Amino acid sequence: FALNYEGEDLEFKSASNRLNIVEDGKVTGTIGVNANTIVFDIPAGETDTDNMAIRTSKMFTDASTYNVLAYDMTEDHVATVLIVTNSVNVEQLEAPIAIVDKIASVNNADNEKVEKLYAYVNGEYTSLFTEANNILVNEGAKLAAGDIIQFTTNAQGEIESISVLFSASKMSEEFTKTYGDNNEMTTVYGKVTKKFADSINVSVNGEADINYSTSKATVYNFDSSKSASNRITVATAADITKWEDEANEVRVFLRIYQDEVKEIVIVQ
Repeated sequence: FALNYEGEDLEFKSASNRLNIVEDGKVTGTIGVNANTIVFDIPAGETDTDNMAIRTSKMFTDASTYNVLAYDMTEDHVATVLIVTNSVNVEQLEAPIAIVDKIASVNNADNEKVEKLYAYVNGEYTSLFTEANNILVNEGAKLAAGDIIQFTTNAQGEIESISVLFSASKMSEEFTKTYGDNNEMTTVYGKVTKKFADSINVSVNGEADINYSTSKATVYNFDSSKSASNRITVATAADITKWEDEANEVRVFLRIYQDEVKEIVIVQ
């Protein structure tokens, strides 16, 4: 491979799928990435292969900066191979949530003991293998039904890391939590105080409620009182109900990314 460029602090723009080379505040060049670009995630000075990974262009987050080495760039400046030496955004804040249904212990194609996650992702029931054992854990215990996570995958589509956004065991609590720089992603868990045609007002811990749009959100329902076969379902915004009293303790979990509500989970 021919090394075409090496530089620091290249800003990724998701709209164009390009890393911008900025000098003195001006964009002086770009490096394109696409589905065929092979991305090696190798932290600077790292020698332990356990801390290295092969990724895809999906690892890049809009407006984040990266130190890269670009190889075999095509005439339209798309890199065939990239080495990223300062990756820190392993949670992929733009990734959809996964609502855990169950976890199985299985052997993969190499007869290695791994886990298989069954969960709802992007409005569909799906299953994925992990690249190793004991990845699907939360505070030392295996993930449980109703837990909400984000995950990253390796080049083979196996889960390599997760970020736990919500624990079903704590569903009686109300909280809000923010991830990432510049508040790119926010999660909100609270009670619905008012409901409108295409939005809801949510209050957290008795604070003033905030209005959130429901028009573009994928909606799920998690009912801990139901059997395993139907405790998690795909729902619609019409299924969201207002918190009336202690007999109707319905809460909602929202994931907001770049000021847009991406998912809503009705929790009861």
